[in-house]
Amino acid sequence: MSILETDGLTKHFGGVTAVDDVDLSVEEGEITSLIGPNGAGKTTLFNMLAGALEPSTGVITFRGEDVTGLAPEAIARKGIAKSFQITNVFGGISVLENVRVAVQARHRGGWNVHQHADSKAEYTEEAEDILSFVGLSEERDRPANVLSHGDKRSLEIGLALAIDPDLLLLDEPAAGMSQIEIESMLDLIEELAGEYTIMLVEHNMDIVMNISDHVVVLHNGAVIASGPPSSVQADESVQEAYLGGMA
Repeated sequence: MSILETDGLTKHFGGVTAVDDVDLSVEEGEITSLIGPNGAGKTTLFNMLAGALEPSTGVITFRGEDVTGLAPEAIARKGIAKSFQITNVFGGISVLENVRVAVQARHRGGWNVHQHADSKAEYTEEAEDILSFVGLSEERDRPANVLSHGDKRSLEIGLALAIDPDLLLLDEPAAGMSQIEIESMLDLIEELAGEYTIMLVEHNMDIVMNISDHVVVLHNGAVIASGPPSSVQADESVQEAYLGGMA
């Protein structure tokens, strides 16, 4: 069953078409990866799904409801969380405080994580559960700005989980990581997949081919292939788009 669908989704920037008539479907409970060469339109598409950009034409449907053009806060309330966009990591406060304030913002119905920051003890338990899930319990009292790059990525995912989403949009979750950090992130994504539907943009093809249930390939803003990882990897149009880099 599809949780998210797009129909004819298009985005123009002046005379440039960044996303061109994209139809896609994200199945509930699966990991769908969005890949493509640089400039393919992946970030623009993700930003439209998250409400950061309004489509020029086309429709976005989430759980059967038209959510096209809704603001990011409204998209988040519907249950779509985009990691690394919902909020930034606040380096001067603790790891726990980062997540607790985000949890509080959801319960109070507002998405300004600075709001009511002086009265949030009742949200601590939920925040601690999230930190346990993303593997940061031992870092709970450390300032967020001293975390390693990989741990900051995990914290940002924790902040996304704080809105209690149905669909997680992960934008290059392994970018800039060491191999050890990548392996930890893969473990986390696989754990997340047991609880959430996931759509991710990722340039690391080893990650994409190992964890994805479904892969969508963009090139020049349009979908050129869609299907299981093995069929996408063997697709000649995909190999040509990547100059043979996937074969």
